[in-house]
Amino acid sequence: DEVLRKVPGLEMVNGYLRVEDLKSRQAQEETLRSLQENLHTLRPLVMDEISVQGLTADQRDFSRCEHHVGFVYASAVPVDSYLNRDGDSEYQMQIAELLLVAQYYGALKYAAESMRASGRPASPGRRTRKVYLMPLGTGVFHNSWEMIAKSMAKAVQMLDSEMISQLDISALARQGNPSEELNLQETFYRLNKNSAEDSVESTKVMLREMLESAAENGKLQATMRQLEGEHRSRPE
Repeated sequence: DEVLRKVPGLEMVNGYLRVEDLKSRQAQEETLRSLQENLHTLRPLVMDEISVQGLTADQRDFSRCEHHVGFVYASAVPVDSYLNRDGDSEYQMQIAELLLVAQYYGALKYAAESMRASGRPASPGRRTRKVYLMPLGTGVFHNSWEMIAKSMAKAVQMLDSEMISQLDISALARQGNPSEELNLQETFYRLNKNSAEDSVESTKVMLREMLESAAENGKLQATMRQLEGEHRSRPE
């Protein structure tokens, strides 16, 4: 892959990205700079127009309904785990964040451009293409929820207004795990607040929509109004 050829200190081993444990900060900065310069060469694995069947509401059988979806395969970088154990975790996290942003952006860009190129609606009755962003790197990969949500937000910020208008973006959380929904909500809320203070109105609106989608898709019991009330009641 182009990134691995051009960026020193990175190696693919059995499907995982190994980050060389560079001892000097200068060497780390060189790798980070090189990775940033070559992120545009990252090639996502995309499948589109795949016929799928979902499950019935009780999840005990396949639904009789069929529809077509697209998939973008992406993967996070293990941070202080697997083949990157006992390394500089802060440096590994910087590598991991750059690659997350690139993969989320690539997926969103493909979704928008492929819809525009087709010249047809994403589905009957819809003028936007629905995109679900899955949190990558949680659990044993040790990618923080803060970093994952920030990577999603940065990827959205990188889209132009025409691309954004063609997409309906949601952050995906498991219904049976309320902590995932809450982690996403709180981070999006915080980013939304910061972007408002920086007067970045378009980012504020998009982050708010993603926050609302996370709550709706996860069916979190607490409403967004309750969540905002809790934040207002907390001392700054």
